[in-house]
Amino acid sequence: MGISKVTSKNQFLEFPLIVAWIFYGVKKRFYNKFCYLLFLYYNYAMRLTLKAKMTIVILVIALILSGTSIIMSNIIFSRFVDYNYRDKAENLAKTVALMVDSHAASKLRHEVMEIYDSIPDKVTSEDWGSDAFNEYVANYSSINKGRAYRTLYNTLHFALIANKVDSVYLYSVDPVLKNAIYLLDASEEPCPIGCIDQLDLNEVNLRVIDNPEIGFPPFITNTKEYGWLVTAGVPLYDNEGFVSCYAMVDISMAEIKRAQRNFTLLVSVILTLITFVICILSILIVNYSVTKPISKISNAAVQYCNESTDCQRNGFSLLDIHTGDEIEDLAESMKHMEHDLNEHIRTILDTMHELTVTRAKADEMSVLAHKDALTGLRNKAAYDNEILRLKNELANGMCRFGIAMIDLNFLKSINDSFGHDKGDYAIKALCKIICDIYDHSPVFRIGGDEFAVILENSDFDHAAELEDIFKKHIEDLQKNMELSSWERVSAAIGVAIYDKSIDSSVENVFKRADTLMYSNKKAMKAERIG
Repeated sequence: MGISKVTSKNQFLEFPLIVAWIFYGVKKRFYNKFCYLLFLYYNYAMRLTLKAKMTIVILVIALILSGTSIIMSNIIFSRFVDYNYRDKAENLAKTVALMVDSHAASKLRHEVMEIYDSIPDKVTSEDWGSDAFNEYVANYSSINKGRAYRTLYNTLHFALIANKVDSVYLYSVDPVLKNAIYLLDASEEPCPIGCIDQLDLNEVNLRVIDNPEIGFPPFITNTKEYGWLVTAGVPLYDNEGFVSCYAMVDISMAEIKRAQRNFTLLVSVILTLITFVICILSILIVNYSVTKPISKISNAAVQYCNESTDCQRNGFSLLDIHTGDEIEDLAESMKHMEHDLNEHIRTILDTMHELTVTRAKADEMSVLAHKDALTGLRNKAAYDNEILRLKNELANGMCRFGIAMIDLNFLKSINDSFGHDKGDYAIKALCKIICDIYDHSPVFRIGGDEFAVILENSDFDHAAELEDIFKKHIEDLQKNMELSSWERVSAAIGVAIYDKSIDSSVENVFKRADTLMYSNKKAMKAERIG
């Protein structure tokens, strides 16, 4: 029995040695067989005719060149597209940041983060759809009823629709837990208020914790849920100069990536056909005198790969081969291939440039369409949009606004007596007075000498006081006889605050303000005559 144990133990120790010996033997045999096959191929190649050798050489060169061209064109196109989309996302995020009311954003962040800090067990978007997640986001259900939320939502939704992007939303960052909290999402399928994204899931986002001012530099992701996306975020600052939250933009790259794949496929087909033509031509090469031209083509291929990453190549177009046979045809084929590639890439780049220019012009026209040329204020079209916004808010139960109507007196008299340039001076002077006094509300020039102010924020709270300040300022100007006639600006004002007991619409508030303004105008004219 003891001998049996010793025998079994020895067999157990010998087994790994046997396996290692077998593996070494197989490996050695494989290596020897590979070397033997390589030796046979070398001897066979040495006995090939020049025609076969040249065919193999040209085939190899064509395949390398074709593959390199496909890879390089794909890389260049991809980098160009990525750069443009990153730039577009960053510029759009900056535009959204300029559009957003920072005071409203700070207020919304305070409301959301107050609830966020009070919840001990936070549930991230990794548990989206679960009962725990739904119970967590339910804590924020009252936020979207506030004025700050609706104001910001309208702004972000307008940016989303106008720019045809996937998502426009506001982020707040918790640097301690490395979380990003959704304050507002204006996309078609929004993330709920309070939804948490973990910043450590993307190393690019972690930089915002130590340097909140840099925001979220544009970065591209490709996920199963959302596909190709480019994301960018720009910081928004509160009244104390600290970063309160971030204006974020997501733009889908699915269509352009699909176009990139189609472009790569097209280039591959073209180059495959050209390679096939080259292979056919190589069969006709039988004369030793073609060695030098072949060497030139090979050198051109090497230089082609070593050139800069510029989209346009001219390595083959510089070849000067006039052999009068198939070699010259090969050189010309390579030139045509290079030309076709350059033309194709140039067409794509021109198209991308035209799209960029068109978008820039459209943005510029949109700005100009809502801007008064003389004063730089928002014009009648912008005023109409603002009235439409007030109507929507009124329909939703939000009714905290007022309208101030202001009319410049004696504009015709100034134009007739001193010239239209002095009349323009008076209009711009009145514009400055209005903007200085009502510096927390949007000001519009709705006619030649008519201005309107939508009273908001602190201007709404101090409407009567600001009206008195305006009248006192106009009165002081009238008394200042050191000024020229056109510098002593005279203007009438009427202010009406929305009262649901007497106002059934925004137009009622406008009419009351207009009536009060004309009453003030009559009183001023009567006082002047008296």
